[in-house]
Amino acid sequence: MVILNRKKPGARRLATQIKKILEQESVEARWVERHPSERRLALHFGDLETDPAQMILALGGDGTLLHAARRIQGSRLPILGVNAALWVF
Repeated sequence: MVILNRKKPGARRLATQIKKILEQESVEARWVERHPSERRLALHFGDLETDPAQMILALGGDGTLLHAARRIQGSRLPILGVNAALWVF
């Protein structure tokens, strides 16, 4: 699962590129929005009901990484944080 901060420059573009690459490899990927007012958006691979996430990729900054950590608190999922501001397209 990819969690991104929509307000970070480059985060949405980077996630879209990740989605395209995975779809070329026949991996189902779709956007999941929890609430319209939430700044963060999730890109989930596979079926939400039957395919639990195996890792979290947090695209944004420190706040996005902390948000992801709170969201999966108690699980053993690894998180990889990527500072989206460093990605310029």
